[in-house]
Amino acid sequence: ALLEEAGVAVRLAEGGDAVPDAGEMAKAIAAAIGDEGMPFRERAVRLAAMAAAAVAECGSSYRDLQELIHMLAKVE
Repeated sequence: ALLEEAGVAVRLAEGGDAVPDAGEMAKAIAAAIGDEGMPFRERAVRLAAMAAAAVAECGSSYRDLQELIHMLAKVE
């Protein structure tokens, strides 16, 4: 799942109607802002930089979108 793949979040509850336990949420927040959360924050900063590079001019997402636009422009 994306949560595990990205490595920048902690699962507290599952499902749209789920309500996380207040105690568990407090522990997760304390961990995230403390030393224990440093790897999550560092990973989030790296992912943000990668995302920014991808959408910047000449980035991979930018190039892919340009290619799609050119392909759609050729469709009759």
